[in-house]
Amino acid sequence: MHEYLARNMNARQAAIAVGMKSPDVTACKLLKKPRVAEYLNKLTEAALNKTRIKAEDVIHELAIIGMGRVDDVIDYDKLTGGEEVNFRSKMEVGERTAMVKRVRIRKVPTIIINEKGKPERTYEKHIEMEFHDKKGCLELLGKHMELFTEKVDLTSGGEILKPIILPDNGRNRK
Repeated sequence: MHEYLARNMNARQAAIAVGMKSPDVTACKLLKKPRVAEYLNKLTEAALNKTRIKAEDVIHELAIIGMGRVDDVIDYDKLTGGEEVNFRSKMEVGERTAMVKRVRIRKVPTIIINEKGKPERTYEKHIEMEFHDKKGCLELLGKHMELFTEKVDLTSGGEILKPIILPDNGRNRK
């Protein structure tokens, strides 16, 4: 049964995968059995429940990204020009980690002068952090909340509309 789900509900392919003889006939007979059908329904329902995403979940994620700030996830000293940067703890950041698209850590070679006055190659750790598109998320939220729609009143305001008859400009000639 699990093979049936793994093969996009293709009974023939599932029967071939598990080595059944005459897969077309066997698969068809199995699918007609009530117990098999009931079990498959339970498996597919469980799979759907695992992946079911609600509209509120999407809006919540967009709000986290759209309303988040850099200092929600990192702590830096503005007085020193951001030279001292620390990541906030996972407990402190919580679900706001959704703001972060990518973190890249690179070792960059540098040359320093050691105590003996000789140049020495060392490596500095450079951390690059990329965030998701804040503006894009705010636009999507704004559209969802109908903040950016042009509202045009298509009603007559309760008045009876009189039909307007335009001349045919010679198109209706016989």
